[in-house]
Amino acid sequence: MTISTAGRRIRITATGQHPLPVLQVHGPGALIISRLTESSGVSVDGFGLWAQLTAPAELETLQ
Repeated sequence: MTISTAGRRIRITATGQHPLPVLQVHGPGALIISRLTESSGVSVDGFGLWAQLTAPAELETLQ
């Protein structure tokens, strides 16, 4: 699991040792993630998922 940031962009990536089955990539969990984030997808190698969102502008002043 990794979290990376660039400005207000936040990307969360979860990877594993085995390719993800199709049901995990397109199942109910994927629908929930797609509704909570701006974009999401499967890593190029098929071993992980990522989700991206943008933090509110107000949080930039707290850093």
